[in-house]
Amino acid sequence: MKKIMSVILVLSIGLMLLLGFFSIKQINFINSSLITTGTVVDLEVSYIRNSDGTRSLSYHPIFLFVDNHQRVRKLQSDVGSNPPTYRKGEVVEIIYNPENPDHAKINNLFTLWFTEIIIGILAIVLFLISGSYFYFNVRKNRFKRKMLTNGRQVEAQITSIEVNTAIVIQGRSPYVIYSQWQDKLTPDDIYIFKSENIWFDPTPFINRETITVYIDVVNAKRYYVDISFLPKVK
Repeated sequence: MKKIMSVILVLSIGLMLLLGFFSIKQINFINSSLITTGTVVDLEVSYIRNSDGTRSLSYHPIFLFVDNHQRVRKLQSDVGSNPPTYRKGEVVEIIYNPENPDHAKINNLFTLWFTEIIIGILAIVLFLISGSYFYFNVRKNRFKRKMLTNGRQVEAQITSIEVNTAIVIQGRSPYVIYSQWQDKLTPDDIYIFKSENIWFDPTPFINRETITVYIDVVNAKRYYVDISFLPKVK
């Protein structure tokens, strides 16, 4: 799990660097470009194959404009949509590089920054996923150290080993160990404990009926189930 999240974190950082590169490149393009008007003369239909095998339509506007050398340019937008954003005959604002007029785009926020928006969304999502994992992992380890140092040690009866189907990563779900403990000082109360996620079946490695649990002396609902006796996943 940690290796997967490390890869995701590195990938998100790589995407952020790529976002910075494309953003600087786009800013330089905008700062060195001229703005004129053009006309949409046609809509080019393209097909996008979806993951389920179906195809989706996308309409790319084809536009004409006159550059600073009084030459007519006919270009197709890289960005398409469905339904089409533009219609034939519509007048649009064009931004283009005077040294390379074939490098032209329709001058709106989405068209200019489409690539950067997609990269940015992917980078943020991946960073939040991996960053949250490492953040909560640090908190969990800090809490674990606190319980091992200051918690009350009890032996809880192992009741079951179950698959945590709430979590699925690459088609696999972790296991958890459930146990219960009855405090002799308050015999009417039974406490149920759940271990952290275990990414292999621990059943063959459990040859005991009880498991050590460290509980908060103030609040028994705060606890740590000690699974250090299990082998480590490499």
